[in-house]
Amino acid sequence: MNLLSLFPADFQNRILEIRAQIAILNQDIDQSTFWFSKTFDSGITEDNQQVIRDNLRARYETIEGASRRLADKITNLVSNS
Repeated sequence: MNLLSLFPADFQNRILEIRAQIAILNQDIDQSTFWFSKTFDSGITEDNQQVIRDNLRARYETIEGASRRLADKITNLVSNS
């Protein structure tokens, strides 16, 4: 990150945006890992297990979409640099 200032401002902004989106994606992945572990908790009722599984499935879909958009941004950045 120290050498980022050597690049044009537009490139710097795009890198910082990608970095911020990676941080958000990592948080989403950490949360999904936590909830995934809850699917093995025998102390949770079946109704709550279903809620966890439904929410986890939705979280996975969100992560998938965000990952695809992020990969596209990185590809675009590399292709145009």
